[in-house]
Amino acid sequence: MPKRIPTGLKIAVINRMFRKKLDEKAEEMGLTSSQLRVLGTISHLEEDGRHEIHQNDLERTERVSHPAMTKMLQRLEKRIYNKHEMPKGQEVQDHSVHGQGQGNT
Repeated sequence: MPKRIPTGLKIAVINRMFRKKLDEKAEEMGLTSSQLRVLGTISHLEEDGRHEIHQNDLERTERVSHPAMTKMLQRLEKRIYNKHEMPKGQEVQDHSVHGQGQGNT
């Protein structure tokens, strides 16, 4: 009779496999898995009809602190900015993610 594998162990193995795949996909895109998750969260919120997404929405969803999300968004913005090589002096006029939102102090 085969030995039963505990449910917690099965979940842990699946979680590790999922994280490994996520890391691989993010690396292919030149991102970290955390950055890819944040972009996915933004996409889901937009699909739900949100016209404005505030930083505190992302912090709550991703369960990270304000300083951690600020740093992550700065790195994403820098990566996107560098990838598109915008002309000097030209700034992006419309951001869909805002640093200040409802409930921020």
